Amino acid sequence: MATKLTANNLLYLYGLLTREFGVGTQAFLPRVEEAFAADGIDPIALEYTDAADLLASLDFVTLTAFKGGRVYATVVRRDDFDEALAAAGEQEEAKPAKKGGKPWKRKKAALRPVKPQPRPQKAGKKAAQASADAGAAAAGAASEQAAEKTPEPAAGAADAQKADAATEPAPAATEPAPAVAQEPEGDTAPSGTDAAAAVTDAEPRETAAPDQESGNAVPTEAPAAAAVDDDWYDEPEPDYSVAKTLAEILAESRAQEAARAEREAARAATAADQAAAEAPVATAQGEATPAEGTTAPAPEPLRAPRRDYLPQDFWMEVHCPDELAAALARVLPIDADFHTTVQEDWQVALSTGTLEATRSHAEFPLRYLREDGSPITISLNRRSRVRTGKRWEVVAVDGDTTGEQHEGADAEGAAVALEGAWARLSAVRLPAYRRVSPLRQVSETFVFPSWENVCDDLLRITPAEPWGTQDEPYRVLREYLCVTFAAAVSQDKLSVCPDGSFAAWHTGLRTGNYQPVYACLTPGNGTTPWRLSGFSVAGAGGTCARLNTPGFEPPAPATYLVSLDDVRLAPDAPVEVDDALTPLASTIGTAVAHARADWRHAAPVWDPQDQRTKLLLPLEGTGDPQSADAADSSPCAAVERAVLLEHAGDTYRATATLGLADAYTCARVVSPTLPAWLDPAAAGLVLPVAAG
Repeated sequence: MATKLTANNLLYLYGLLTREFGVGTQAFLPRVEEAFAADGIDPIALEYTDAADLLASLDFVTLTAFKGGRVYATVVRRDDFDEALAAAGEQEEAKPAKKGGKPWKRKKAALRPVKPQPRPQKAGKKAAQASADAGAAAAGAASEQAAEKTPEPAAGAADAQKADAATEPAPAATEPAPAVAQEPEGDTAPSGTDAAAAVTDAEPRETAAPDQESGNAVPTEAPAAAAVDDDWYDEPEPDYSVAKTLAEILAESRAQEAARAEREAARAATAADQAAAEAPVATAQGEATPAEGTTAPAPEPLRAPRRDYLPQDFWMEVHCPDELAAALARVLPIDADFHTTVQEDWQVALSTGTLEATRSHAEFPLRYLREDGSPITISLNRRSRVRTGKRWEVVAVDGDTTGEQHEGADAEGAAVALEGAWARLSAVRLPAYRRVSPLRQVSETFVFPSWENVCDDLLRITPAEPWGTQDEPYRVLREYLCVTFAAAVSQDKLSVCPDGSFAAWHTGLRTGNYQPVYACLTPGNGTTPWRLSGFSVAGAGGTCARLNTPGFEPPAPATYLVSLDDVRLAPDAPVEVDDALTPLASTIGTAVAHARADWRHAAPVWDPQDQRTKLLLPLEGTGDPQSADAADSSPCAAVERAVLLEHAGDTYRATATLGLADAYTCARVVSPTLPAWLDPAAAGLVLPVAAG
């Protein structure tokens, strides 16, 4: 019969499952079993058949079986358990009671998370008696064996012994033989720390083996204990003998994570020392390659972001008061759907880490800008009491807590921020709701801790390049990853394992040895299906070792050029110029003539808006044609801007101009080899500090 779980035990299991897998998300059964094992919960010790049997007994878990025998568990939200967990955390933070209170007036006991323990086994009178009988029988057998091996005394010696016995006085009472201690009936085995001590005492220490010659018992040492793994040995087993509060559990978990991080740092330092000891081989280009016979090191996995305590579906879990909803509608443009905008921008912030959040407060940016160019923000607070069935609530829109500060907002609404340089290719001429967003495509597919974390991890295995500016060191690399992923998805080059446990896509980047670098994905915990585990090459171990799994084909890189005609201008095709670029018609004609004479003078770019390849040509000595003094800008030898040519039928059309930094960012997606006029130093791009 399975151990009966109390309400406190159910609360503990609910907190564990929601903390590890979230609410409403299907979790693969083996992953649930791993979570139980990591927390020290053994379903078999609790007298359940297995983990599935334990989950089936929980009313807040739904089990779903798919073809092939795969079973997934889904946690259903329980508001009463959420309130109990929140109250347990608040109770720890509350101040102690004042002196002079009335301790006899106790509040009604509230739920608190208590880890389920195996049912203690009773050692009754019969069991104790059986143990005693077994001990007595063993002692008797040993005595008989010793008596048989003892030689009988001679007749004279026997008479002498009888005479001595007659002269000696008889003892008052015979000392009883030591008996096996018996537990009184009804006592139970100790639990918690006492149980641990009992188990320790019960371990074999020395056993008595009879001597072959004398028959006397000779103590022998017990066999040596098996070697244990250092990772588990160094980490102390948590004591769950008493009920622990949520704050204690969280503090214990943080301490274990800190200890684990120290061990990983020590391993990394040891690996670095070993790598430094191995002599690298210098190539003709001056780059160091691993010595012959060595394998690529296993990359360190990116730490999974812990944001499952935040709302996963914004409008399903967040209440917005009417006055703040009205303020939000006034701030945004009249054609913007603020429900969709807030949901999408919250997903971007949640997946990419561009938010400031605690367990009771969160603030994230929208895509729309204030007058000073900074993003408009929304603030949330977690309420102790559920309101309209939702735990979270909007408390401020751009710092306005009452909705009155934006009553005089501009009727046109705030300006939308450009997502990246690629938006200047064609998306900027479209309404905001029609623009394709590679950043949203990334955020809806996988999560990661932050852009800085991701870029630093990628720069550890790729050669240094000018990936940003002094103020934004990863600007170019961030847009490169977004557009490259959008191209890979549009070309169906995201490889997924048949069992859905691993996925990867080709970043288009290579190591110093020209090995392709892949982005590795593992299943996520929230509404986002995947999480970014790290970057690796084929043949490396660690988190990305699944790249070498038989049957899994590493993905191919996204392709942008099909033939030479994609980068070579047709000699007789006319070139048309948009009205906004008419003042630059002569300069554009010169650039077109140069590109026709040398096709390497053109830089191809890929536009994710229409998924077409276009060309950039340099404009020497030009300013921004959309600015007021564009017509008065005097030409000079330096290249300041580039013109975009789109191939439409039998003609080319100049549609836009880009600054040198934006032109470099867009062209780097297609190829690392760029024309000489796309000079990163002239564009203000520098090497990142982490890569330099």
